[in-house]
Amino acid sequence: MGTDLFERRGISPRYYIIFAIVVGVFFAAGVLIGWFSHTQPTTQSTSGQTEADDSSYFIDFILNNVNKDNIRNYLREYSKEPRLEGTEKDAELARLMQSQWQANGLDDVHLATYNVLLSFPNKTNPNVIQIKDTTSGKVMFETHKYEVVLTPAENNSDVVPPYNAYSPAADVTGDLIYVNYGRIEDFQLLGNMSVNFTGAIVIARYGKIFRGDKVKNAQRFNASGVILYSDPIDYNVGESKPYPDSWWLPPTGIQRGTVGSDGDQETPLYPSTYYANRVKATSLPTIPCQPIGYIDAIELLSKVRLNVNNYNEVRPVYNVIGLIRGSEEPDRYVLLGNHHDAWVFGAMDPLSGSASLTELTRCQYRAQGHRPRRTIVFCSWDAEEQGLLGSVEWVEPNYTLGIGSSPLLQDVAYESAKLVPSQDPAYTTFYDMWLSRPRSIKTVTEPDLYYSLGSGSDQGAFYQRAGVSCIDMWMTYDEARIPIPYYPLYHSSYETFYAFENFVDPGFLASAAITKFWGILASKMANSKLLPYKVERYSAAVSNFYSSLDKSSWQEHGVNVAAMDSAVHNFTKATKAFQQKLDTDASLLSSSLRLRMVNDRLMQLERAFLDPEGLPGQPAQKHVMFAPSQFDAYVDNSFPGIVDTVLQIQLGNDKWDQLKQQVYIATYTIQSAAFSLEDIGLCLPFMARGKEYSKEPRLEGTEKDAELARLMQSQWQANGLDDVHLATYNVLLSFPNKTNPNVGDLVYVNYGREKDFSYLTKTLSVNLTGAIVIARYGKIYRGDKVKFAERYNAAGVILYSDPSDFNIDLSKPYPDSWWLPPTGIQRGVIAGWCQWRPGNAPTTPIGLTLRHCQKYPVSPSGTLTPLNFLGAPKGKQLLEVKPVYNVIGIIKGSEEPDRYVLLGNHHDAWAFGAFDPLSGAASLTELTRVFGQLLKQGHRPRRTVVFCSWDAEEQGLLGSNEWVEEHLKVLLQRGVAYLNVDYSAVSNFTMAAGTSPLLQDALYEAAKLVPSIDPAFTTIYDMWLHRPTSGEVDKEPYVYYSLGSSSDMAAFYQRAGVSSVDMWITYDEANLPIITYPLYHSSYETFFAYDTFIDPGFVANAAMTKVWGVMTSNLANCKLLPFKVERYSTAVSTFYTSLNKTSWKEHGVNIEAMDSAIMNFTKATKAFQEQIDQSISAKSSPLQLRMVNDRLMQLERAFLDPEGLPGSPDQKHVMFAPSQFDNYVDNSFPGIVDTMVQIQQGYDKWDELKQQVYISTYTIQSVASTLEDIGL
Repeated sequence: MGTDLFERRGISPRYYIIFAIVVGVFFAAGVLIGWFSHTQPTTQSTSGQTEADDSSYFIDFILNNVNKDNIRNYLREYSKEPRLEGTEKDAELARLMQSQWQANGLDDVHLATYNVLLSFPNKTNPNVIQIKDTTSGKVMFETHKYEVVLTPAENNSDVVPPYNAYSPAADVTGDLIYVNYGRIEDFQLLGNMSVNFTGAIVIARYGKIFRGDKVKNAQRFNASGVILYSDPIDYNVGESKPYPDSWWLPPTGIQRGTVGSDGDQETPLYPSTYYANRVKATSLPTIPCQPIGYIDAIELLSKVRLNVNNYNEVRPVYNVIGLIRGSEEPDRYVLLGNHHDAWVFGAMDPLSGSASLTELTRCQYRAQGHRPRRTIVFCSWDAEEQGLLGSVEWVEPNYTLGIGSSPLLQDVAYESAKLVPSQDPAYTTFYDMWLSRPRSIKTVTEPDLYYSLGSGSDQGAFYQRAGVSCIDMWMTYDEARIPIPYYPLYHSSYETFYAFENFVDPGFLASAAITKFWGILASKMANSKLLPYKVERYSAAVSNFYSSLDKSSWQEHGVNVAAMDSAVHNFTKATKAFQQKLDTDASLLSSSLRLRMVNDRLMQLERAFLDPEGLPGQPAQKHVMFAPSQFDAYVDNSFPGIVDTVLQIQLGNDKWDQLKQQVYIATYTIQSAAFSLEDIGLCLPFMARGKEYSKEPRLEGTEKDAELARLMQSQWQANGLDDVHLATYNVLLSFPNKTNPNVGDLVYVNYGREKDFSYLTKTLSVNLTGAIVIARYGKIYRGDKVKFAERYNAAGVILYSDPSDFNIDLSKPYPDSWWLPPTGIQRGVIAGWCQWRPGNAPTTPIGLTLRHCQKYPVSPSGTLTPLNFLGAPKGKQLLEVKPVYNVIGIIKGSEEPDRYVLLGNHHDAWAFGAFDPLSGAASLTELTRVFGQLLKQGHRPRRTVVFCSWDAEEQGLLGSNEWVEEHLKVLLQRGVAYLNVDYSAVSNFTMAAGTSPLLQDALYEAAKLVPSIDPAFTTIYDMWLHRPTSGEVDKEPYVYYSLGSSSDMAAFYQRAGVSSVDMWITYDEANLPIITYPLYHSSYETFFAYDTFIDPGFVANAAMTKVWGVMTSNLANCKLLPFKVERYSTAVSTFYTSLNKTSWKEHGVNIEAMDSAIMNFTKATKAFQEQIDQSISAKSSPLQLRMVNDRLMQLERAFLDPEGLPGSPDQKHVMFAPSQFDNYVDNSFPGIVDTMVQIQQGYDKWDELKQQVYISTYTIQSVASTLEDIGL
């Protein structure tokens, strides 16, 4: 049996190709370190415990206490029954392991239960493949429905028939075509030979690629079914005597396995909690697939019938989670994982690893009073086999060690291996054996490992979704000499304890050795003060894999090679500089705060390689450097987005534009990784006063705008900041043109809201198709007016400022007051910030005289007669890519330079912009002077302060959005708060503010310290309290939590989860019901108007500047961040109560789960605040303060949904985000509220509402977890 099965049967060469056999991949244990910012404020060692400053004690304890006989006994017990996920025997094993781990003394052991979609075979009607006589219909042959029992161990009634999980039930008949390993190149080659797969059943041998990808490829080529078999050339090399006399697969052996994707496909990208909303699975295979043994494969020669009777069912699965709480850093986790479910008995995969894991819980790292520095989490996953739903399966004939690893963990793996005695007496240590017995035939100078972790086991979600550095390990056979895809009995019913003990690891010496290695590696990660990560390994890997890419034709197709060269070079320099700094810093280990900061950066380096949007066609795969190929989920590519795109180009697909995008993403990601290692990480190695500011028009993209940016840069530099630079981006901008008018009937649509359009078309039967609509400014964002016009098929839009909104009582207008004159025209963008661009409806703003305005009703009532309106709007505007310039100034923090307090405003304007934005820009420059003076006097803030003057805000928040995108990775981890002042003052009546609930009290405290601008009140706080913009005096000044996306805080709040404030001094909004200040965005918004009508003497401006500066100072200098978490739970509870839920239950919306989540969040915030009040003060240790502050910062981030809101992927805040129907104003629970609006408008959106309620429930519960002691 040394040749291919189908060659031996004489199959036509057109269906047979000889291919080399690659080394098989066998996935194993995960040793992971994670950060979720869950910690307890108190970290004092318990009485009798020693401080863990290194891992020497733990290493000795593990080496002396791991017992091979215990491992043997665990394995025998675990593998005596089939452990198929979703069955009682699987649940029984989970409960057994839970009780064993509890007996071993872990701090906490619990079952984490999820209800997931699983796939099962029909035991009463097993799957079968038949050959029938084409004339009589008589069955001439059919495949085995079960494997033949060869030893008493397999004789168990709970063994299920062989099947491929998630194959659909189907009964198909077709010609049989052999497709070798079923790779894309196999199908492509046969297709080039004119083989037609349509309607055929293809037969492929296991190996080379993930079996699910074989089915995907068959679907792609229109096959009707798939048969998979284990070829003896791969699973019984040299025609050896098979099981039960050896480990080689017998002819009746059948490999089971899933052909579905990872995770529960009915809750994609969200957890399958008890309250989960289940959606229709759309990514499951559509054609049937069935595995067979090679005893049956040899008989399948012609037309066959494939009859599959699988069914899918939601059942509970049980993860076993055990914890040992860390003594110093309980909010940092080292996770050890394996799974306990098996296709049948699973003695090798996975239960050899489960036995080792339980033995490590016995050697529990805290014997005799020793507790690890960091929390250790033991994880026994369920339902891995059907797609990592819930790992080590590692010990095979014990020739050498196999490891897949993040580059960061390579050296600690080597150091751990040097401490473990070899189970082979020919070598001293595990390391020596590993070095001398490489898995490949190449010469090596250090042990062979690979960086391709794939998604073949449970490390997949940690590496790809959470960016947690991972290791996968196993003992393996001589892969260079025995070129087989997997160990032969893989996923068959012959994978028994008998096989393991007799053929794989007699004496359990290899099992004990790798258990010790696993434990020592975990101990080093849990106890080393400085994490043993080597960042230069990462840059070397990036550089090597980049050099290996074939870039020969990239430049001729416009791919930017030079930028990627630069990014790789920058990353290499950054890792070298960082490592040198660590190696030469003798005092680092003595400072707990500095250690924490350095370890954070080491941990965050892996996260920096995640792209939140995921890879092309694989949104759940997010690692830009190492991720599974689209064409083989088992094996990672380096630069997967690039490599898969290049492969598609090689296959003849025009994917050059996609390649440009993937190279750009990789370039940006590598540069972000370099930033993550820097002290501040906001510099740009790629870069080569009020009256003064507003004397010229400052339209973005013009020289006058750039001139202002350079002026501000020079002023800030003169003010003494540590660093001031221009962050330049080339963005798409819009400019007016004088050509191409549109012609159409004119229809007045009031404010252009959805309800205005609906009233006209549905109630009054006005046909808007081809019409030009005229809408007055106000009520909603102007871009949403255009969206609605497009939705109703209008040809164009005219926007105007109605005097009833901008000149109440026909007051004397500018230049005699601040009221808008008849010729005043409000400019503005109609495109959302990087989320929506207008389609075909051109838009222009106009000014109307009172006579014109009176011609139209102020509300849509009565019959409207469209007026003929020719020659307008002139909407064919120019779109052009031009540079915009952000001015960034930095004062480096003295104690925590890696924590940023950011304050920002923009400097571009539609015309002169004296109010919006340059009153705020003047304040910002004044603050750079004040903070610069403090710096010169020797007062440096505790945290880094970042001054930001944004460009191109007016055309869609472009400057701030691009900057946040570039620095997103560091902002997610380091951003403390963003304080925005779009304009300092537009009157002098009272203060107004929108804020995250977390910053509400910090804002109040700042306002209490600033003297009032009105002598009737003592402070700005008093004035604000007694002059609320809401019109009703309350116990506290009125703030709103609706930050919207009307200014530059949007990207910080919605993309980076940085708690934000937007503030200004305003007019009496309660008694002056105007849309905004009258001269808004017109050419009359001049310094003359500001100085004369808005803020004579600049008293209000100065007061707002002081509030802004005091709040910045407090956030930058206080040891404990002044965030009040109970504000958040109160806001969530209040807004939830206000939702109209009367008809939710009758439509199946899960209210009880959301009630429970909100109650849990309320309890968690109360308990956390009590902990802080009782245990934390400015006198607490720097490490304690840092841990608490991290949790306070991460609370806001926990409200982000990486997938974004429905139709608005850039809006990610589940609690507060702009409405789909008004981009200016946030909804609370935006996904829920917008869906309810659509339901009220008559749309059937109840399934969407269920999903949004589920997402909100899960998010709130996750937020509560961030405040808990450990949070798992």
